[in-house]
Amino acid sequence: AAILRVLRPEERKILAEGVIRFRVNVPVRVFLAFDTREGRPPFWVWERGFRPTGLVWNDGTARRVVWAKDFPAGEIGLGISGWHGIGLHYLIILRSLEPGTPVECYPIQPPFMRGVEFASGVASYLDANLLIRAVPPALTHLTLLQIPNGLRNASRLSNPLRITPFPYTVRPGSVVLTWSNGKASGATVQWFTSEWSRTNWLVLQPLREGSLEHRDLPQTGSSNLWIQARTEEWPDPGLANDPVVRRHEVELTNLPPGTVYRYWVGSPYGWTGPMQFRTAPSKEGDLTFVFLGSVEGGLPVFTRLIHLAEQVAPEALFCVCSGNLVAQGNQREQWDAVFQASNGYFSRHFLVPAIGDRECQYGHPTWYLDLFALPKNGAPDIEPKRSYSLRIGDLLLVVLDSNLDPLTQSAWLEEVLSGSDARWKVVVMHHSLFPGRVTQWTWIQRREWGPIIDRYRVDLVLSGHDPIYLRTWPIRGGRPVRTFPVVTGSGTIYITATAGAQAGTLQPQPYAAKELKGVPTIQVIRLQDRATRLEYRAYDPMGRIVDRFFLTKPLEGQRGTSALPSIPWVSVPAKTNQVSGLPTPTATTSRTNKVALAKTNVESHLTSKVGTHSQTNAPPKKAKDEKRGKKDNADSTH
Repeated sequence: AAILRVLRPEERKILAEGVIRFRVNVPVRVFLAFDTREGRPPFWVWERGFRPTGLVWNDGTARRVVWAKDFPAGEIGLGISGWHGIGLHYLIILRSLEPGTPVECYPIQPPFMRGVEFASGVASYLDANLLIRAVPPALTHLTLLQIPNGLRNASRLSNPLRITPFPYTVRPGSVVLTWSNGKASGATVQWFTSEWSRTNWLVLQPLREGSLEHRDLPQTGSSNLWIQARTEEWPDPGLANDPVVRRHEVELTNLPPGTVYRYWVGSPYGWTGPMQFRTAPSKEGDLTFVFLGSVEGGLPVFTRLIHLAEQVAPEALFCVCSGNLVAQGNQREQWDAVFQASNGYFSRHFLVPAIGDRECQYGHPTWYLDLFALPKNGAPDIEPKRSYSLRIGDLLLVVLDSNLDPLTQSAWLEEVLSGSDARWKVVVMHHSLFPGRVTQWTWIQRREWGPIIDRYRVDLVLSGHDPIYLRTWPIRGGRPVRTFPVVTGSGTIYITATAGAQAGTLQPQPYAAKELKGVPTIQVIRLQDRATRLEYRAYDPMGRIVDRFFLTKPLEGQRGTSALPSIPWVSVPAKTNQVSGLPTPTATTSRTNKVALAKTNVESHLTSKVGTHSQTNAPPKKAKDEKRGKKDNADSTH
């Protein structure tokens, strides 16, 4: 009540109807299901004419109390979820008041909402791995409008300020190597300092073979190249102890392949110690890289795995992360913590990240897109850097954003794979096509991307999301090909891994060759013998090898752009409104406007349906599995 007394009328109106806005094609009854942990529904619910229905139920993640109101066709605006941010955001469920006419929703704010059938097993929100476990009969088969759960913090007054445990100083921190062009021919170096360090430099020195020279600080001289960094101010008013920092970036181009460089970054007020990196190899050079699954705040385990990676694969050129490096992607202190926990690993080995659902806090990966310098050669229908490809030696690496409608990237994926003559092809995405727990979203992605991955002989697909370890048998046409040892070219191997996230649900799957629950792992992948042999090893935090296999390809053959004949995929349901209604984000969000999300043209979204209320097709029942072999291919050779 005290808060409401100091609000101006225009502020009160925004909090009551300006947080969530959408249009509907028919009159609807809007049900709001509030988490009882938040206490009483916010002030605007009763004022706007919502009334309690008497319905209370537990959806598997929260106890909900339901209020409802009828609205005519047109625009509908809803308000804040509460003042405390303790419980989950309220659910929005729609029922058509015109019999026989389904509800069609068009997003306005935020623009990434989508409508799905309200049924057991669907995701409650866009940005949280929470599933509806129970649906009351009165709400079955209605339309759930999926929104970001992070919106619950839009009006949070309890503990509104955050603290970073690692505030920046004039000495650089969080030094990260990435590639910002698709050919991986150079290097991009980025780092942070406090706001008082305005002009920073990168000093580059080729490391000559046999050189014993070692200096803690850079020296002026003919062999050193001094490059002034591009600097920008990064404000985060929510951080009480470090609200403004500076991000510095230098892009290095036209570096010769396979060359080792020593470098320093900083200013006269403070320098890093000497660091070094190696440029990508030539086309048929040997190559080693590391694969990390989801971290999601499991930093002690993550630190142990990073240390292990340095021990077992010090020669690794880069590290692939399949998303969810942090638990809340638009909070800078979490990125500060993960870079600190990495002990400078990403200043010596290139980082190749993908977007996970956790990076999409508030529904959009704003901080991720602004943070990393990545190639802008991805799918043209989505924002740059959400997908991209890299050619590294004889390896083609394709990174997809599995949080978006797969249709927005299918044509681009096929174009990239079909146009490459790389001997090895690896795809990275956050949500696996063959996970430990199959959802409706899994079927959608399988239908769109599975046949393309088959057709162009992709060798590995690396994913995270599920906090488990799972490696499939080679998959061809949606079916596992059980061979011992693994036969190169018999299908694509899909790998799901975790690097710190808590153990989750593991359902036995007929396609799994190796399954481990509650075991974080680090994966080391080596291309050897002029890139004709792929060696894969997975290590647990104790350094024990928990999985291993080999693939081989001759110098001549199995190279080129010719596609395999298409094989019909099994167990893939027909298209559902969950895909056809998913809007594509196209606008870039300002980092300083965390609550407002992306500023998109409203009219452009009014032509794209969020979802149509109709019964979705359930995946067909699994066929009885063949009797699984008693041995996995942990030590298979070719």
